[in-house]
Amino acid sequence: MQETELYYSMYELLSPKKNPERGRLYLELFDKHVLRLNMTAEELNSARVLVDDSKAPEEDRYHMQFIDNKRKRIDLAIITNKRFIPVEVKIDAGDQDKQCYDYWREAEKYHKNHSFSEPPVLYYLSPE
Repeated sequence: MQETELYYSMYELLSPKKNPERGRLYLELFDKHVLRLNMTAEELNSARVLVDDSKAPEEDRYHMQFIDNKRKRIDLAIITNKRFIPVEVKIDAGDQDKQCYDYWREAEKYHKNHSFSEPPVLYYLSPE
């Protein structure tokens, strides 16, 4: 499976909007077993899952601004009423220069602009 296929599949499973029947449940399980943020029911109900993929509807895409004149992409962004959670999915691709740092800066900027109560946390998912 390619990296883009994996994060798009995650978006399709976890998004309450894209997957109205099970998305909220899968997001809750993802939080419990992977993110471990202990989100409340209220926070989970407010969640939006965005992806940087042209197959997704425009309103479900997250576009980072250019950083150092380079376009960088956060694979998934989970945005709730309390926090911004960028998720980078790595399978067989190498890291871009300062990739995690740039994503962290984007998360901090989004956090500050929306006055969230919880600090941002960057997740880096890899087979290891």
